Amino acid sequence: GPGGDAPRWERVTVEDGVLLGDGTAALMLGTRLLGISALAAAVWRAAGDGATREEMTRRVVEEMGPHPEAGRVVEEVVASLAAVGLLRPVGRAAGLPGEGGQPLRQPEAR
Repeated sequence: GPGGDAPRWERVTVEDGVLLGDGTAALMLGTRLLGISALAAAVWRAAGDGATREEMTRRVVEEMGPHPEAGRVVEEVVASLAAVGLLRPVGRAAGLPGEGGQPLRQPEAR
């Protein structure tokens, strides 16, 4: 299987969140209200307490159905969610989204 060095991402705890009927979500992070798409909400849920991009992609495909570029799409959504502070690398201190550049760009062990 894949090496154990793939970065893992986890959900950042939000103060409040509402899942809307169309699958989109409104999340309260600190004093910010963030609206996210149904896809982003699925990725955010899939991260749970820690998941690699590959694991998140598999969970999102199970929930939303296959997509020819699912891996790339999930990667972009993870980057967006990390940029706004809704996802963070596992083991990284909270409260500093984006610290240390682009965690997604770390070379993965082959």
